[in-house]
Amino acid sequence: MPKLSEISFRVALNGSYFSSIVANGEDKRFSLCVSTDKKNDRYIPLRLVDIHIDNEDPIASVPSDFKSRKVYLFQSKHEIVLTGVSEDIDKNLVLIEDYVNGRSSPPQKIKPSYDKNTKTLRFTIGKGKHDIDIKLVDEAGNEFLFESIKNIWVGNTILYRIIGAVAAAAILAFIIRFVIRKHSNP
Repeated sequence: MPKLSEISFRVALNGSYFSSIVANGEDKRFSLCVSTDKKNDRYIPLRLVDIHIDNEDPIASVPSDFKSRKVYLFQSKHEIVLTGVSEDIDKNLVLIEDYVNGRSSPPQKIKPSYDKNTKTLRFTIGKGKHDIDIKLVDEAGNEFLFESIKNIWVGNTILYRIIGAVAAAAILAFIIRFVIRKHSNP
């Protein structure tokens, strides 16, 4: 009788087998077992392999203050932390694109840091105006694309623009008033 180590089996399962029993957005775990020696009228199972089919998209919670048209004054950079990442992600495949100063320029790719224990993903943006696109990719290749976050301002640039606009309006009002007074009093 041949030893178990000398016996090899090849099992091929058609992909339609898994698609018929695993719905989209669902995780399934399978085990492939064989029965070994019969003892006391029972076969003893030997687990050969565990199969995990991950068909769920990764999701995460975005901070409540990380939204379009947000201004972070008096900061030289701002850290964004996505919490509650639902799946173990592949940080090499995660894509965070930062369109600095609008979408007319090509995006800069931001390298995030991922903590598997706390299920958090962190990245930092610097001074300026930002449009951010985030795509999470888990270890199984499932993807989730967040809605674009647009017009985020970090630093005081927007404050300087507002002050400049108010100053320009005040100067223009002063000039108009001066011209009207000069022409009304001969």
